[in-house]
Amino acid sequence: MKDIHDADGNLIYRVPTPNPEKFQREYLGTWAQESESEKRLRELAEKYHQLTEAYDRTVCTGGYSPRNRIMPANGHESGLINKNARRVRDELWLEAQTLGINRSQWHDAICKAAHPANYPLRKSHR
Repeated sequence: MKDIHDADGNLIYRVPTPNPEKFQREYLGTWAQESESEKRLRELAEKYHQLTEAYDRTVCTGGYSPRNRIMPANGHESGLINKNARRVRDELWLEAQTLGINRSQWHDAICKAAHPANYPLRKSHR
């Protein structure tokens, strides 16, 4: 601590000693570490998108979206890719259940894998 005194020697203010570790912990936090089950869930969700996009590229003829994803040209192609997406989602959901993941968490993981910019990184404030 550093003390600030007036001209008469009276204590005006006591300046605390900087503590960078305490500041980091209390104000900035630290990045949370991904648990093994969170990592596996993220990998399953990413696998879902990889598998469905690979299938979509074999079926669709409608060009590419701004995100460079293949688009269906008609209702028939839409039906095929939706049927495949449901099949892949349900197969991977069986794996996710072995991790103790509920349906809501599985849905959130798929959305997060598709649009990671919409989900800020978590911080731990320990």
